Amino acid sequence: MIKNTTVTTLSQNLKKIRLVHHLTQHDFASIIHKHRVYICELENASRNPSFDTLYQISHYIKIPLSTLLAPCTCRILEQYPCLEATDELSDTRSVSDQNMNLLVGRAIRTRRKKKHFSQSKLAALTHVHRVHLSNIECGKTSPTLKLLDSLADSLGCKTWELMEGLPYKPL
Repeated sequence: MIKNTTVTTLSQNLKKIRLVHHLTQHDFASIIHKHRVYICELENASRNPSFDTLYQISHYIKIPLSTLLAPCTCRILEQYPCLEATDELSDTRSVSDQNMNLLVGRAIRTRRKKKHFSQSKLAALTHVHRVHLSNIECGKTSPTLKLLDSLADSLGCKTWELMEGLPYKPL
C-alpha cells in the first residue's frame, strides 16, 4: 500500500462518491472508463494515479480536482451530481490533457519561484531528477499523485491547493 496522505484522501473520497451515488465498483469503473480492479486499487490506496488520470476522473465524475484531493465529508460530495452508469459520455474535454499538464506545471513553477527555489533545489527536495521536474513544469510529462504530493509538501502547500484555480468545466 502507498503510504501517502493525498493518495489516502483520494481513495476515501472516491469510495464516498461511489457510495453516496449508490454505485458498484463496476458501475463506477464504467463511468471513468477503467477496469473494476483499478477502482478497487484506488479505493485501497494501492494505486498511484498520474495527473492525466486524475484529470480524467475529475471530469468524468464532475468534481473539481481540488475537491477530489481535499479532505471532504459526504455532504460536500453530495453537492456534485455524479454520472449514472447508463449516461452517455463524450470523450471531448473542456481543456486538452496537454494543456492541463502545462497548467499544473505552471502552478508548480509559480509556487517554486515564490519560494525562491531553483529547479535543482526543488528536485533535490523531492528526490527527482531536475530534467524530470523541468519536463513537468513545461507540461511535457504528467506527474503521479505521489510526486505531486511530494512537490506540494516541499513547496509548503497541500496538493489540493496546488490544483485550485485549474480550469474546471464538467462534461
